[in-house]
Amino acid sequence: MKLHRSLLAAGCVGLLYVTPAAAQAVFTELIASETFAASPVEGVVNCRGQVMPTGNFYAPCGLGVPGTIRGRQIFYLETVAGHPELNGLNTVIANINFDENADGRMWGTFEWTLLQPPGGSFAGTFAGTVNLTSGALQVKLIGHGQGDVEGLQVKGDDVHTLYLQPGVVTFRVLNPGGKN
Repeated sequence: MKLHRSLLAAGCVGLLYVTPAAAQAVFTELIASETFAASPVEGVVNCRGQVMPTGNFYAPCGLGVPGTIRGRQIFYLETVAGHPELNGLNTVIANINFDENADGRMWGTFEWTLLQPPGGSFAGTFAGTVNLTSGALQVKLIGHGQGDVEGLQVKGDDVHTLYLQPGVVTFRVLNPGGKN
């Protein structure tokens, strides 16, 4: 596991340092393209004013009706140019409070499972804003490595302008160095 984590960190920065035990933290800035990998699963929708959910993913309570969504599942394919070791399937569990204009706060958890060696995943949380009608969203995320990437951390921003269009995740990977 230590070897895989070291190779991933080295691959991210393109350099392999052989240093004594006192290593410094290494930050690597990256950009991923985020596309839908599978149909989303709605979750539990509650509409205000005794309105019944519509079943419409983009307007779950109809036009002009505020509400909440809990446990919406969204599946993305993350592609990091030049770093195939970071490509993966990202499973997002989102909670949303939205107003009559379909604008709202969104928060939840994610697990970005790496599809190629070294393997492992990044699991974490996110929070931000979304418009359910257009799919525009902007969230901040933070996650920690598990399995073969244990000890690494990711932190960044995820931006989508429309549903079913690729989003952009601008993030950095932190290898705290000296941590085995």
